[in-house]
Amino acid sequence: MILQGVDVIIVAGGEGGMNQFIVQNDVPSFAAFRGRTLAVDSPDTAYALQAKKLLASQGLRADVGYGIEPVGNSELRFQQLTSSNRFGGAILNPPFSAEAQARGLRSLGRLVDFLGPYQAGGAYLRRDWATANREKVELYIQGYIEALRWMRNIRNRAAAVAMLQQKLKLSAAVAEASFMEVIDPVSGFNPDAKLDPIGFANVLATRAEIEGSNAKLEACSDYIDETYYKRALARAGGEASRSPADL
Repeated sequence: MILQGVDVIIVAGGEGGMNQFIVQNDVPSFAAFRGRTLAVDSPDTAYALQAKKLLASQGLRADVGYGIEPVGNSELRFQQLTSSNRFGGAILNPPFSAEAQARGLRSLGRLVDFLGPYQAGGAYLRRDWATANREKVELYIQGYIEALRWMRNIRNRAAAVAMLQQKLKLSAAVAEASFMEVIDPVSGFNPDAKLDPIGFANVLATRAEIEGSNAKLEACSDYIDETYYKRALARAGGEASRSPADL
């Protein structure tokens, strides 16, 4: 059910998507993707719009140069790509992007390298609930910041990779490759969970470019409230400085 008129705010950043354009081994370039079918979650979701924008920049237009078929989330897209040659490619993120390459599929590159910064995920909630639960919101963000710092500390690298391997049932090589993707400061988890304003603007610009502009998005800053984040960051000891202990 889609609710309209709900006052929602974004209180922290998340990650840049960590997306790669993964294709079958017989697709050596974007030009070779012509005539193939792109597996997507849904044709109008964020990552599908990114894929359309990327392919358009390579001279391929949806439903003319290639087909689009909804399949489901990243795991389902991965399963379709690795089980048959029916789909030419899909947008995948860790651990599926690393697992797909381990199985012989190829990456044509990271979306962030083609399209620039992207705020794929973040922490968002109803404004009225946040106002009534300020302490809970700040503690949540603080815990998230501290967890990210633990993950990025080089002393915890082996433990973090082992955790990925155990929890997600990954091989050591795929777990290591996935870990390197999630700590990437550009496309991975935002350091200290800080919202990326350029990446967020690119999200809206991509949707407007591919689906048509929407005047309601022009005041998007009204829906960003970083006061909770700033207090949570102070609780966590302030902004972390990069050091040899930081990956």
